[in-house]
Amino acid sequence: YYSNGLLLALGSASADLPQPLAWLDRQLDVLQGPGVLRWGASLNHAIFTPQDIRAAQPDPRDRPYAGLLLGSFSLHRVTASSLSTVEIQAGVLGPMAG
Repeated sequence: YYSNGLLLALGSASADLPQPLAWLDRQLDVLQGPGVLRWGASLNHAIFTPQDIRAAQPDPRDRPYAGLLLGSFSLHRVTASSLSTVEIQAGVLGPMAG
């Protein structure tokens, strides 16, 4: 019962790392072997509605009206044999999400 949404995402080039991330990439070479570190950021907005939108009383077995607004920051590291991803998400649910 997904009604609408928008996802804006940005990903970095591997050669364009800010200094703290370049340092982290060098440290990870020791643990994981040679690899490529990239970062990403996104903003996500999603809206959900119940199946029966005309019901005066919401059906407790149906999806409720809901809104989700969240931002995220992620790190992705690719080696010859693996892909490691760490992502942090923070946001709001309900009326504050619009």
